[in-house]
Amino acid sequence: MKIIGVTSSPKRNGNTATLLRQVLKGAQQMGAETEEIFLPDFDIEFCTGCDFCMKKGGCPLDDDFEILQEKFASADGIVLGSPNYASAPNAMMKRLIERFGMFEYMTSDIFGGKYVVTLSTTGGQGAKKVADYLAGLPRDGVFQRGYISGMLTASNTVNVPVAENQEVQDEAFQTGQKLAKDIKTNNRYSFQNIIRRIVNKLILKPKFTEIVKSKKDGDLAAVYENLVERGLITAN
Repeated sequence: MKIIGVTSSPKRNGNTATLLRQVLKGAQQMGAETEEIFLPDFDIEFCTGCDFCMKKGGCPLDDDFEILQEKFASADGIVLGSPNYASAPNAMMKRLIERFGMFEYMTSDIFGGKYVVTLSTTGGQGAKKVADYLAGLPRDGVFQRGYISGMLTASNTVNVPVAENQEVQDEAFQTGQKLAKDIKTNNRYSFQNIIRRIVNKLILKPKFTEIVKSKKDGDLAAVYENLVERGLITAN
């Protein structure tokens, strides 16, 4: 059982990193192998919108994104942490999410079937919105969803840092335990995001399948090949 924790804060030992480490400690207590990824250590270029990933697969940009993709792909559980910057994840985390981009949204190749915890810290308001934003990509996959094991927030961290807030640390530790337990028990969260899933099954998935198949020899060739190989759509 492998769980990775990704923090995009520029502060290696700040509130977001401290909260994320408590989640990983909880998972370790349940027997998980964990790895912390400090995103600023990696060179991640901006997505250029070239759609190469959709047509050919992979990415032509020469940076560390492929390294991160491999780490994500090998994990059973993922923890995503960003500080609140104007009620949104910071630029480093947005850059990573944008690089996963439409290919991930169309295929659910990285997050599909994975268990995810999202977290955010703030000195004021907005952390909940950030945690929900981070949950969107795994939770709303069209062909295969990810499972949200928890969303954590810590507010007023200017006055009381996470390192001095035992209640918040305990909650994070317990969330890490829950994440590991979800992986062990293969918890399917039958009612999670149920309305969206109904809309997805009745409207989005059939429509996306039609679009992918209509462009299987062109703009969506790599998407088509990925979905067929994983048995998420039938070849024709």
